[in-house]
Amino acid sequence: LGDVYKRQGLDFSQLSPISTEHISVKLKNAKAIWNALKAQGTYQTYTCKDLNQLAINLALSSVPEKTRQRFEQYGTQFVLLDDKQASTGFTWVAGTLSKDVTSNGYEIQSTSLFTDPDMKIQKFAGMQYLSLIHI
Repeated sequence: LGDVYKRQGLDFSQLSPISTEHISVKLKNAKAIWNALKAQGTYQTYTCKDLNQLAINLALSSVPEKTRQRFEQYGTQFVLLDDKQASTGFTWVAGTLSKDVTSNGYEIQSTSLFTDPDMKIQKFAGMQYLSLIHI
């Protein structure tokens, strides 16, 4: 195509494509929200594995049927492993998300960290830290 556009000083569009490999998420966990609402009954806690499966399902339901069938027949299938549980924020950041192609498929394992709503350091109490796939 040649130089269709003039390059601007810090224009990185001509470099190799760059995309995120995962999304790091921090949010209040279900237990903390449930306690704050003084709700009755039970609450649902979602893991990285659960949310990653929802993302894959959404992606597959968003493509034409023929494309989905072709992926299911010929594509490398996703294998979501149970979350690795981090013990501190440092181990969560270091752990992030691992990916590996094996004979089982494209294995993905996320690192998560849950903090108790009653922990002493309120700034970190009742949080859920997740590493999610980027589709």
